[in-house]
Amino acid sequence: MKRYPQFFHSAQEGEYINAELTDYFESKGIQHLVAAAYSLESNDVAECYNQTLTNMVRPSLDNVRTSLWAEAFNWACYVKNRLPHSALVDKTPYEVLFQKKPMISHLRPFYTQCNVHIPKEKRAAGSKLDARALEGHLVGYTETTRMFRVYIPS
Repeated sequence: MKRYPQFFHSAQEGEYINAELTDYFESKGIQHLVAAAYSLESNDVAECYNQTLTNMVRPSLDNVRTSLWAEAFNWACYVKNRLPHSALVDKTPYEVLFQKKPMISHLRPFYTQCNVHIPKEKRAAGSKLDARALEGHLVGYTETTRMFRVYIPS
């Protein structure tokens, strides 16, 4: 059974104040707590987390297409949720949510060069000597540790 957080803290921003999200929160029993307008300090936990993610992403985007910033933030969030957190007494957010230790052996730096296999069914006839893989770069993870999100520049 999937567990949901009890609270969702946000600023008074348009993307968080809408009927669809309100209905979703109500259906999952999540209480939406909205910070006072123009007071970032009242939302300090979220602001601190965003700053931490930004500090992880900034060096990852050096010499990389800045159009991949969303992928970099997803990558950083995935990694951060698998790191121990002092407020959770030597546990990770992943561990608290799923009641098991996260696998971390598959973790790689953002934009690591990799090769993507081209299945035999996708290769052209008579392509015996053609490449059997495309060059790409790891930009994120999926729900399973056996698949990755890969950016292929070509």
